[in-house]
Amino acid sequence: MSMNSMKLSPTKQLLIIGNGFDKHLGLKSLYVEYYLSLTENERKNNIFTYLASNKNYNWADVESLLLKCLIIIKKLDAQTVKNYISAYKSDSKEQILSLLVSSNKSQKVMTILEEKELIKRVLKFFFLSSLIFPDSLLEFCKEPNHIFQKKLMDLMMDQVKNFESGFKDYLTNEIKNFPEVTYNIKSKKFIDKLIKSGVYNTNEYCNFILSFNYTHLPNSTDFFNSRGGNNVHGTLLDNIILGIDHHDYQEFMEFTKTFRIMTELPQEPLKIYDNSIDIIKFYGHSLGEADYSYFVSIFDAFNIYNSDIVLKFYYDDFDCRSHKKEQVERVYKLINHYGETFDNKDHGQNLLHKLVLEKRIYVLKMEDDVCYS
Repeated sequence: MSMNSMKLSPTKQLLIIGNGFDKHLGLKSLYVEYYLSLTENERKNNIFTYLASNKNYNWADVESLLLKCLIIIKKLDAQTVKNYISAYKSDSKEQILSLLVSSNKSQKVMTILEEKELIKRVLKFFFLSSLIFPDSLLEFCKEPNHIFQKKLMDLMMDQVKNFESGFKDYLTNEIKNFPEVTYNIKSKKFIDKLIKSGVYNTNEYCNFILSFNYTHLPNSTDFFNSRGGNNVHGTLLDNIILGIDHHDYQEFMEFTKTFRIMTELPQEPLKIYDNSIDIIKFYGHSLGEADYSYFVSIFDAFNIYNSDIVLKFYYDDFDCRSHKKEQVERVYKLINHYGETFDNKDHGQNLLHKLVLEKRIYVLKMEDDVCYS
């Protein structure tokens, strides 16, 4: 096949976007911006915004904090909680904390010091706040442990849904304050720019989109498949979903994204009709562990090890410094995690090296993306 005929063949692309897409358009869609919009009293009403008062808290990864809270709650039993509350104003409470921290289960996701501080704050929120148990605390602690645990998990789910509802209301208001016509125009233009970046030729029937945002996808663009795309975690018209990845933590099944999407969102098929994708582009997604299952499924579906698919991970520079190293680290971690899922461990271990050698993986700014041959 001649180079000219190759250039004329429309490039088939899958575009995966995250919150950085909305931020690029000027929408105040970060969790930290929601937090800053709340009054001091409002922040005390939800465990996530309450914990955010800790300066070490990473607002970029609420779902990681959810997992940490679940691990801590799983360790609690009625007698230990009762002992801690009774000893709250004495030095003996530190001994009780040490017993809770001694388990190795949590060391995978947080340090001992982080866990100890988080246990204190979780206990304070649930058991020393009049907002949760004004008068019935002692009765609650008399429950058998399996009932005690279930009630705690139910309370945690209430907190998750409360946070989702508050963030949804906030984001809905931000959209209202951001002229809809302006948002749609900017969104369409930027998607077209992403689609055209680094390709010779494309058309509207060759491009598909997966959005991890709660904002609506534009109805159509010049280069976007007219049959639509998918909002993976719901939209502002439906429920919006927070959750953890389902691997390694089956005991928290009801808090996984997979379970919650199946039970709480309209079931729509993934609107990718052509499995012969040439390029997968990522823009504005943090590549966090909570979404690894999605990426594993996508990479499996397109068989990236044996195919010719090119992966492009875009990043933006801001704060007057380059963010390429941070993005490379995220990509490195993601691809190595995917390699660990392979039955053939040798293939899994050399996947990233293979993609680099074959020039099938790039981390770059969009303006630096040039057509490849």
